[in-house]
Amino acid sequence: MTRSLNRRRLFGAALGAGVVITGARQVSAQATPAASPAASPVAGSAAGPARMLAMLEKAPASSFTQTGVSWADLASAQALAGLEPLPSQPKKIDPAHLQIQQNLALPQMMNYAMMPEFPKTFGFAPFTLEQSLYLGDPPKMITLLRGPWNPDDLTRAWQASGFRKKTSDAGTFWSWAEEPELDMKSAVTRIGLGSMNNAAVLDDGTVVFAGYADLITLVMRTAKGEEASLAGDDRIAGIVESAPETLVSAMVLPGTALQQNAELQIITSQASPDQMKKIQAELKQEQEAERQAVGTMPRPSFGLLGVTGGTEPHIVVRLAVKSGKEADRAAKIVAYRLKHLKSARTQQPWTDLLRLVSASGQADPSVAEVEFAPTEPAYASLWIKMLYARDIGLIGW
Repeated sequence: MTRSLNRRRLFGAALGAGVVITGARQVSAQATPAASPAASPVAGSAAGPARMLAMLEKAPASSFTQTGVSWADLASAQALAGLEPLPSQPKKIDPAHLQIQQNLALPQMMNYAMMPEFPKTFGFAPFTLEQSLYLGDPPKMITLLRGPWNPDDLTRAWQASGFRKKTSDAGTFWSWAEEPELDMKSAVTRIGLGSMNNAAVLDDGTVVFAGYADLITLVMRTAKGEEASLAGDDRIAGIVESAPETLVSAMVLPGTALQQNAELQIITSQASPDQMKKIQAELKQEQEAERQAVGTMPRPSFGLLGVTGGTEPHIVVRLAVKSGKEADRAAKIVAYRLKHLKSARTQQPWTDLLRLVSASGQADPSVAEVEFAPTEPAYASLWIKMLYARDIGLIGW
């Protein structure tokens, strides 16, 4: 063995979703992310995994749920594809830029990026976004954003939009409403749907939006190392660090979110009793054939799905398991499934959609590493669709 993540649309635009912009680690025996010390500065020109970890250092571990955490680096994705950034307020989006955006797990606010009120209301144009990271469930979501924005421009816009300056023990923030209230006469909630009612600029330029004021305080404390961050868990850091340097977007999920029983319930929920029995029987046969051929899929503590940038993007899978042997076995099982299984969503053989690039396990940390090349350029976004549709038979346990 050698050593070498938009999601919220699944749940709908929800009241009170939150938005945020953006080391040393300790191991925990639980699947709950462990604490980290003070966050390091946000990486600038560092590789994709380092940039993602820098964002995770400001992501509160206490907000991590079954829906995981999503990160995107729009600036790097465009640069690696040889594209110039879009103008701040484009009249339309060309197919090349649109394909890049579809490949990334971008925040919900990008659905409103073309609205002319956006820059005036929040002080920045969405298409100038460089990085984003969001986590949590409605109404307590947090989204992390970074961009080339002037803090003075941001706070002037917030004040003009009706935000009031507030002070907490963690620092200064701005509040339109301390909870995710809605008033459709205001662009703040027409655009943010309650998710951008509170805002702050952190010391390193990170911008924070949240439906609840206490989430702003939580992020501020996390940025200072006073609360546990997602970067503080060795297992999460291990799967991120093992990803390719050209990683431009990823989702990290708890292992329980990759359990296939939940997938079966969703797939068969619209089926008749006879169809359910047939599907269950077929799955049982497939599982037994797989067990005899390559063994049983280990249960991961965390999983990462993502995509690399460039003209030939790869879909990236990382699974944090207990040992190097488990990592080897998990990688072999994913490769086996690619050859033998179909997508539950499209009923196409996985080999029609993806080509195996590599599958291996590493021992320290114990991570199964698999990469696929999409058979068509449009399939580079399959990793997002797999998670949205719970089409996880390729990697689930």
